[in-house]
Amino acid sequence: DVDVRLLLADRLISLLPDLADEEHSQLYAFATKALGTLACDEVARVRVALSTALKDHAFAPKDVVKQLALDVERAVAEPILKFCARLPDEDLLEIIAEHPEDWVMEAVVSRKAMKPETAEKLVDLLQEDEGVQLLNNKSIVLSHNALSGVINRSREYLSWQEPVSLRPELNYDLAQKLAGFCQEHILDTLKSRSDLDEDMALEIAEMVS
Repeated sequence: DVDVRLLLADRLISLLPDLADEEHSQLYAFATKALGTLACDEVARVRVALSTALKDHAFAPKDVVKQLALDVERAVAEPILKFCARLPDEDLLEIIAEHPEDWVMEAVVSRKAMKPETAEKLVDLLQEDEGVQLLNNKSIVLSHNALSGVINRSREYLSWQEPVSLRPELNYDLAQKLAGFCQEHILDTLKSRSDLDEDMALEIAEMVS
């Protein structure tokens, strides 16, 4: 019965904090195996309920959240892809490579946490709108190489130029690279940034002039 399976999922999830210290115990194995079975349930309502409950859960089993993240139903996979800190970055890259749906990348670039090296690997895979989303997501730190790749691709995707010009990680070398070909109003954005140190702001103003 669907309602029984929903109640079972809720009960098992409530037990996870108490079982977390016993990850190698038979009881923990039983609980995670049962949750894994529910993550494959033929009724989407069960999988959605499981995904919603586990997306912010500190003790969510990693195998279960990965299974949910691979789900073809957006309502199941998206909450895990966007919010679940228990989903490792390595799994994110694998899911992007395997999952057939376009919205997967949109969900991933909206995450609140991601290693800089993971974001760097995403740059070459991004479509235009996805790149804008990533650049506007200030909770993800972008490395020098990631920003350099973004600036290179912004020759094609002009909508990337303004958000990359506002990234807090942008240094003088990258600003100089962007200023070499960007749209005129982006130069004004670079020159007017108030968060840069005084010397760098002066150098950018001189470069723009």
